[in-house]
Amino acid sequence: MTDVEQPPLTGPFGAPLTDEVLRLRTARRLAATPGGVPALDRLAALAARLVGAGSGQVSVITDEQTVMGGSGAANASVGATSPAAESLCSVVVKAARPVPIPETAVDDRVRSLPPVVAGVAASYLGVPLRSGPHVVGALCVFGEQARAWSDADVAVLEDLAGPVMAELELAAVEAEHRADRLLWETAVDAAGVGAFDWDLATDTLRWDDRLLDLFGLTRETFGGTIGAFTDCVHPDDRSLVGAALQAAVDACSVYEAEYRVVLPDGETIWVGARGRGVAGPDGTAHRLVGAAYDVTPRRHAQELLQREATRAALVAEVTSVLSDTLDRNEVAERVVRAVVPGMADWGAVCLAERSGPPGRARLANWRGGVRDLGVWHHDPAKRVALTALCRHDRSVLAGIPQVSWLVGAVDGAATHRHVADAARELREGVDDERTLRLLDEMDPVSAVLLPLTWHDVVAGTLVLFRGAGSSPFTAAELALLEEVATRAALALEKAQLYTDQRDLAEGLQRSMLTAPPTPDHLEVEVRYAPASVAAQVGGDWYDVFRQRDGATCLVVGDVVGHDAAAAATMGQLRSLLRGVAVTTDDGPAQVLSRVDEALALLEMETLATAVVARFEQGADQRVAGVTDLRLSNAGHPPPLLVEPCVPGATPQARFLWSERTRPMLGFLPETDRADDVVSLPVGSTVLLFTDGLVERRGESIDTGLDRLRTAVVALIRAGVPLAELADRLVERMRPAGAEDDLALVAVRVHGQAPRPLG
Repeated sequence: MTDVEQPPLTGPFGAPLTDEVLRLRTARRLAATPGGVPALDRLAALAARLVGAGSGQVSVITDEQTVMGGSGAANASVGATSPAAESLCSVVVKAARPVPIPETAVDDRVRSLPPVVAGVAASYLGVPLRSGPHVVGALCVFGEQARAWSDADVAVLEDLAGPVMAELELAAVEAEHRADRLLWETAVDAAGVGAFDWDLATDTLRWDDRLLDLFGLTRETFGGTIGAFTDCVHPDDRSLVGAALQAAVDACSVYEAEYRVVLPDGETIWVGARGRGVAGPDGTAHRLVGAAYDVTPRRHAQELLQREATRAALVAEVTSVLSDTLDRNEVAERVVRAVVPGMADWGAVCLAERSGPPGRARLANWRGGVRDLGVWHHDPAKRVALTALCRHDRSVLAGIPQVSWLVGAVDGAATHRHVADAARELREGVDDERTLRLLDEMDPVSAVLLPLTWHDVVAGTLVLFRGAGSSPFTAAELALLEEVATRAALALEKAQLYTDQRDLAEGLQRSMLTAPPTPDHLEVEVRYAPASVAAQVGGDWYDVFRQRDGATCLVVGDVVGHDAAAAATMGQLRSLLRGVAVTTDDGPAQVLSRVDEALALLEMETLATAVVARFEQGADQRVAGVTDLRLSNAGHPPPLLVEPCVPGATPQARFLWSERTRPMLGFLPETDRADDVVSLPVGSTVLLFTDGLVERRGESIDTGLDRLRTAVVALIRAGVPLAELADRLVERMRPAGAEDDLALVAVRVHGQAPRPLG
């Protein structure tokens, strides 16, 4: 007879014995909290409420079921145990997946179990609770009526399984901690480690040898009284220790404290102590006994962790608040507010104006070239005074002589400068009245100046002050503030580069936009505003010039694109259109057609919108007191015409839409373009503009056009001059952080004779 290979031994749920042993060990650890866990009662109730069930339960399954939390019918079972074989949750543990049972009475797996027979669980839904790879129990809901369970119900319980396991693990850790602490206290008491015994009647305090060693004393040098002990405690901690001792004596209860001890050699250590009052025959405390131990390494680790957490939080905050602004003043304000009042009582950024090209800048004169930005004080009353003192083009802090620490740093200090005696040092040699007032009113006692450096040039300083009652800056704080200053310098550099690029872009654009002529029968105002994004030169342009026959020609256009290439193309297209128009007497449609033809011949692959308007006043028009406006539109927003009216009346305004929509320049060169003609009486106002004046993100251009018409009518009715009207329109219509540039030409018709050509 041959031997038959025996199958491996398995546990009650069919898993290999080794895995089952590990699962049981984990489950028993989680079920060790007596009486259940109150937080699990709330989670069980929440689960039942969210899925509309009568009861909820949290069970841990070993060879028994332990109910760790429950609501409804399960509430009375919390903390109780029962055979695992009689539990519906054992089915979930065995399946290791969600188990929905709409009608338990007809389910072969559970219909004979006591909760089903008793009618408590006519329907059941359970999801597994996992600790690592092991299913240790189940979160379930049940009710007295049969019902279906949806996928959403299962998802709700699965979402709650995570918090349930977290509470089980936390309760287990706390139980283990209590057990470990009890063992530790017993060991300390049994071994007499660092033991003390204070006789309250005689004020005799006895220490064992280990406690004497901990305090650096001998039996000869220790006074043996509570006063001698108090003398060893750090002065800042004596009140805390005294209060803890008095409370333990008064209540004949536990004494517990952590405090600093100054050793005979001057070293400071941290000591933890725990004891208990011992009652005499009258029930009051007659003695206080306990133990003390060195906790210095733990305290140092906690302080290090706290410093690192503080450092990380502050650096993260500074990085966050500086990440979304390119305004130099706002950068300074945000960085100062990030460290006041947490690190200082007040502060400012002193920024030196530059002379020279970007990247190779040199500082200007130290007195006239430094400005105070971001000035902030934690005290609102002093903040008002501080802001008033610093509200000048010239820095108040720059009033300190050149030999002082501030100007020395601005002139080239590479590292921070800490001034512990600021009250004396800052006043030495000061001859500026405002600076003296600042120091007198703010009364700084310590200060730190941190250079803000980029491209190897100190461009400014972050100056922080502490007033009376504050301790000087520590080495750890100075190291942290240096990191803050580094990030502030990067943000200021970024803001400066943005400003440089914006100014360069705007200068480039404006260099291509010339001043308009001044025809006698027309008043003309032109405006241009660049995009808010650095180097977004844009392709918007305007042009105003006279043709050979004396007519005044206005052009507003927009090249597709928002970059230097678009600006370059704009310059070419503007020159091309101007050249065609001034060398001919062609009307607007013919000019646009010739430009289309030229673009095709020159193989300029560009698209642009444009509107050309020609103001004509021949003899017949002069007699009639009107000016003819001839215009042609190539896919551009229509001009706005506001007709004159009597003072106080509401002017009539309308957009000059072409009868036929005609495409952009460069799109269809063979396009048949035509002119539209409108007669303008004296006092008429015409606006030509690009879409940057009316477009906003998230709304249609029609909304912007209506907003423009309303604004123009209101301004003209108020009698606003044309120049002011143009300024106020740009200010009112342009959104903050505009992503597009804009061009505007405003024209008002007068009755004078046209200027003759010379």
